[in-house]
Amino acid sequence: MQKKSYGIQLAILDGILWFVDLLNSTILHVASPEIASYFRVPLLHMEWMHVSFLMALVIGLILSIAIARKIQIKRGYLLGQILYLVAILGCATTTSIGALILFRIMQGLAMGIVLPIAFSLVVIHLPKIQWAKVTSLITLFSLTAPAVGTIGASYILTFFHWRWLFFAKVPIALILFCLTCYWVKEEKKEKEDSFDWLGTLLFSILTLSALYTFTLVGKSSSHTRSLILLVCTSTLSGYLFFLHLKKSKKPLIPPALFSYPQFNWGLLIQSVSNLLFLGSTFILALYLERGLHLSVIATGWLLAAITPGLATALPFVGKYYNRLGPLPFMIPGLLILSASMAGMLFLTCDSSYGWIATLIFLQGVGTSFVQQANMLSIFSTIPAKLQPYASTIYPLCKYLSAAFGIAISVMLVSLTATITKIQIGHISDFRAAFCFFALLPLGALYCCRYLKPRPLSV
Repeated sequence: MQKKSYGIQLAILDGILWFVDLLNSTILHVASPEIASYFRVPLLHMEWMHVSFLMALVIGLILSIAIARKIQIKRGYLLGQILYLVAILGCATTTSIGALILFRIMQGLAMGIVLPIAFSLVVIHLPKIQWAKVTSLITLFSLTAPAVGTIGASYILTFFHWRWLFFAKVPIALILFCLTCYWVKEEKKEKEDSFDWLGTLLFSILTLSALYTFTLVGKSSSHTRSLILLVCTSTLSGYLFFLHLKKSKKPLIPPALFSYPQFNWGLLIQSVSNLLFLGSTFILALYLERGLHLSVIATGWLLAAITPGLATALPFVGKYYNRLGPLPFMIPGLLILSASMAGMLFLTCDSSYGWIATLIFLQGVGTSFVQQANMLSIFSTIPAKLQPYASTIYPLCKYLSAAFGIAISVMLVSLTATITKIQIGHISDFRAAFCFFALLPLGALYCCRYLKPRPLSV
């Protein structure tokens, strides 16, 4: 009973962290035009305000492994939260776009450090039979963040200053810090094994060069040489990284982890779902404001429709997953995602708010079905000794795919604007991005055939 109670406390902390994380990922979507105007930079260049955070978060996830081996887990937990608090205060007081991106990088590093620590503690201390129910309830709370973030941001931008988007997160960060000090117990430090610094370097070069390639495509014809150099760099670093994984005695990612098909295919499906979730949400905010000419407040309320969609599906997964397994949720979820994105192609300036909100609501339903059921499916097949690595790789792929989702969506908008020679912001500029996002879940459906339909073992 004591272990169950402690596991629930850790799950609550994890839920607050996911709430803060989703705030970081969504609160600035409606603010991009305002901040771009304030710093006098091109609108699509604001992708780096989001991408820099996500990429730093990925690096932070990797570094969390080294931190767990050097210092006690609770200290690493608190260290990441202190760094996060400093970062949001820096974002709120910055005077240049470069400094804002720098502090966003610091934010990402901090979240990358604490998220896998929080998640691994839940996996270790929460009894497996409680996973579906407890994680569904905690996720239900954390998923209110998109609504709170987009609606709150729209009113802050209308009546105050964009800097208050960051100041508003300070009380939440302080509450989380106090609860961590009071609830989290000291854990045994992991063995002082050597950390794979070479693998980390190669992986960082691979992801950053590949991501930067997408951000340059369509922006200007003068970037041709840079694109060729980046493609060569990402290809070479990718080859060296996978070669290193095979030869290293203690690689960054244990190859044994990928001997479980449920993990491999589930991770791919999860990456597709999250690429669509955050990538399409970023571009959708610009689409509503610039393409359909909606006000900031209207955009905020419409984007908030994704939260009830996310919440609607969660109770079903929590109640029936142990009996039915993942596929009865994931297959309908992917089909709903595809349909909602296809519906975006037909939106016009005359479309009703109700129809727009319905499409965004359906996006939330599909995302929730896929991600919640898939997460339970992935971690139910991984042995305990590999759980800490899996709990790091899982969010790493999640945020990496989110960063690529934003970069790819911006690339498609830029390419469309270049080809049609229409100023960025016209409704036609966004069609290619939504067409891509509509086709993506259909590809993920093929991966479902490799998942075992069994329910969670109890």
